[in-house]
This record gives sequence, structure tokens and C-alpha cells, in this order.
Amino acid sequence: MVGKKRQKLTIENIFEKPPYMSILTLLIEFQDKDFQGKKGLKPIHFRYVLEVGYKDSKKPQVKSNIKRLKTFFGGRLDFLISNDSIVPECITSRQNLTKFLNNLKNPPIGAIEKTGSKSDVRYRIKKEFYYEGIRIKNKRAFDSYSLDHILCFFYKYPHRYQTIYGIPQKLFKCFTEEEKNSIEKHLVNVDKQLRKIQDVRIKVRERECIKRLNQFLNNTKSEKIKKLIQERGILICSRIPDLGEPENEDTIMRKCTRSGTRVLDFLKDANEKTQCRFWSEITFNKDYGLSPEDMKEIKKWWKDNEDIMDIHQKDRQISFSRYF
Repeated sequence: MVGKKRQKLTIENIFEKPPYMSILTLLIEFQDKDFQGKKGLKPIHFRYVLEVGYKDSKKPQVKSNIKRLKTFFGGRLDFLISNDSIVPECITSRQNLTKFLNNLKNPPIGAIEKTGSKSDVRYRIKKEFYYEGIRIKNKRAFDSYSLDHILCFFYKYPHRYQTIYGIPQKLFKCFTEEEKNSIEKHLVNVDKQLRKIQDVRIKVRERECIKRLNQFLNNTKSEKIKKLIQERGILICSRIPDLGEPENEDTIMRKCTRSGTRVLDFLKDANEKTQCRFWSEITFNKDYGLSPEDMKEIKKWWKDNEDIMDIHQKDRQISFSRYF
């Protein structure tokens, strides 16, 4: 009889496997909590929660560890176990724990890092996997609600949805009109507060943009770029035109987007000077006489400062979730 082929471990399925999910959840929840004067989880943290029979050991050192670890994890651990974020005793031995930790640490996964001396080894989840874990937990929290526990509210202005999980639709029918109106009123207030957060974000972006543009102005050696910054005050457009694509002998097609309007043009017998003029006019509504080197410098500035750009819808909106 041919055994079932083991599924290859991937970034996509790693949170579906109890040992890996449990290890990563423990790191997400507890790695920044001090233990013996340092942050990061030691192997005994994982053994205490995940190793079969660890808590039954009669060894004095293990009993001492158990007492400290129970205090360290507190009631939060019980909650994580109760909502299936952690599966206790899903690892059969210390050796298997080491194997799981190495699989998470080594390529191709590379989700965690190991630091410290042999007597005080610590594990931490890497930043990108930390937030991937948060996203997975977030999605699972919402997936745990049945369909009849979802209420959706749509507001024509400013055209956004708000969804509440946890109020059964059958129960909602029992609400009086006053109680229903009260919920909508509270949702409007939540939306107002989120917009205040959004305003803070916009303010910080604008402030940072001005700061970095001034640095660009002071550092660039191009007088044409200096003139552009001084006249326009901004270098942010809704899309960076790509001039690195191959050109046809007879025709060059350029597609640029500015303020939601698509500009499509065909240039006959285009040359380097024509490209620069066209790029400048499309992007800044004026020919600044930019050279190819100027264009590269501007595009590099855009790329290096993506964190202050506001060019996509996802960059403009804020979503909020609340779960336990």
C-alpha cells in the first residue's frame, strides 16, 4: 500500500498545520513579553504548551519551569486555546519541536529567527510573518461567525460599507426602531473617528513629503529638477510612466495616467529628446527640458518614497477590525 504523499510546506499553507500555526501564534502573542530579562520565546515556552506530556514530568527543573511559565502566559493562553488559535500537545517530542522550529527558520520558509547563546536560545517571528499571522487571525475571527450573525450597513455618502459581526439577524428583528437607529448612530460615530485617523495620516504624509522634497531639492545637482520642484512643489503623479520598454521603429506608444484621466499618444520617429519632453508634459503639464538622467533621478525618488505616495485606492482608505 502506497502511503499518502506528505503535503509540501509553503507560506500559503503554513498556518493550516497545527504545530506550525501554534508555534507562530505563540510568537505573535508572546515574543515581546519579557522572560528572564529578555524578549523572545525559549524552547521551554513551546514545550510547556505544545509537547505531549511535558507538564506531567516529575523532574524538579521542569516543575520549576512550569510554575514560571504558567505565570508568564496567564489567562491569554487559555483563550487562544479555546478559540483554536493554538492546539495544545500537538508535538510529540522535544526532537520533533526542534524539527518544526528548523523548518520555520530555514529556507524556503524563513519565518522565524534564532538568537542568543546555546543556554539561552530565543526565537522571534520575522516582521513580514508577524503581520501575515495577524491577517490570518483576523480572517479566522470573522470566518468563525455564521452567515446569520452578519449585519451589513451601506451609506450612499461617502459610499462605504460597515459590517457588524456577532448580532444574529433573528435577534436584530426583535430590536425596536429606536434601538436600530441607535446602532446606526454609533456606526456613524465610529466612521467619524476613523476619518479623523485618516486625516492624521494625510497630514503626516504631506509633512513628510515636503520634508523629503526639500532634501531632494538640496541634494540634486540638476538645475532643471530644482526648477521643477520650486515651481510645482510636488513630484507625485498617479502613475510613473515606464520608458524602459522596447520601441518600435516607426511608432512609440505611451500610456500615462494622471488624475484618473488616461492619455494615449503616438509619436512618430521619436528620439531621446522627444521622449523626455513628452514625459515631462504628460507628467507635469510642462516641458522642463529634462534629460534622461533627470527622469531616472525623479523616478528613483518616487520609488524610494513609496511610503508617502497616495496613488491607489487602498492607500487612501482605512479599514478597521475589532476581535478577541
